[in-house]
Amino acid sequence: MPTTPALPQPEIEHLYAAGWAALQAEMLSEAEEAFLGVLASDPWHADALNGLGTVYFHEKRLDEAEAMYASGKKSVLKFFKDKMPDHVDWAAPHDRTLIRSLHGLALVEYRRGKTATAEKMFEEIVRLNPKDNTGARFLAMDIRKGKKTWDQKS
Repeated sequence: MPTTPALPQPEIEHLYAAGWAALQAEMLSEAEEAFLGVLASDPWHADALNGLGTVYFHEKRLDEAEAMYASGKKSVLKFFKDKMPDHVDWAAPHDRTLIRSLHGLALVEYRRGKTATAEKMFEEIVRLNPKDNTGARFLAMDIRKGKKTWDQKS
């Protein structure tokens, strides 16, 4: 079976940025293609794993989204010597990647209607990142107000 040759790092980062740009433009298939391209060269690129998780989340492919976010978390935790840090800061790249993984995992649980689990996960994100760059406190508040799934209209 032929293997894909690794791309040079600048090309990987360009492809990664193109994936997030496509995602922001709601061009999900293009985003998926870009993130898969990154992962073909660097299978443990945590940000690309999170990006692909986000694509799958928007497509309601929740098992696949969860797997990508969990892989992203596992990958970035290597930076932290496989231990969850006590505090993270959005301004630090590895911290931001971890926050994205945790937030994605919480959103998957919320979309599944597992509100008790999702609420705890959002509260943990706020504890780790008191600046709450992802709005986790507001999602936990929505759950406490009775919103049963991420998709439920207010």
